[in-house]
Amino acid sequence: MNTDDERKHPVRRNLDAEFKAAAETPVKTEPGPPDPELVKLRPEVSTLRKQTASAAMTVAEMGKMRCDFAQLMSRQAAAKSLHDAELAELRAHAQAAPQLHAEIVQLKTTIHAMRSGAPVAGAPPVPGAPTAPTAPTRITPKIKDVMCRKFDGQEVYPGLGSGFEDFILEYEQALYTESLLNQSRWTSQIKASVLVNFLAGKAARFFHSNVTQ
Repeated sequence: MNTDDERKHPVRRNLDAEFKAAAETPVKTEPGPPDPELVKLRPEVSTLRKQTASAAMTVAEMGKMRCDFAQLMSRQAAAKSLHDAELAELRAHAQAAPQLHAEIVQLKTTIHAMRSGAPVAGAPPVPGAPTAPTAPTRITPKIKDVMCRKFDGQEVYPGLGSGFEDFILEYEQALYTESLLNQSRWTSQIKASVLVNFLAGKAARFFHSNVTQ
């Protein structure tokens, strides 16, 4: 509306101003009474909200419990696998124990026999054990290996003289030692024939005159 129209119609001008002011002024509304149905539903809504929150917490706790249970089962499976392996190893050792004990007893017997010098048939070689030198098998003994003093007797005693019995004991011991060293065999005839090599003086003369004739 231009200025000429406003001058011609002053009433319209006032109405427009009032409408404009009313449009710009906010309308204040008074709150009405609450709906009785809504008032009845408020406790139920509150209860539902609490139940929903509790259910959410329960779901979270169940998820955590499932995770913990899965971890526990995983650890138990690993522990059971280790236990089964250890049990199998113990059973294997228990089954091998009798055979191992028998081998240890046999080995101890073999070592004891080898140390004592006794022959052991079918004995396995002992690692690190010293091997005794084997002497060549000899049937005929060698006189030079008999380590015995010569006996010459005494002129004042008849026969072979005093001390011959002691000499014979020394002679037998020397022959026994030689047989161990050289694996030789001493018969009674060889002992008697070799005895003259260890006699001298009156004993040798008596031996030649009484034994050889």
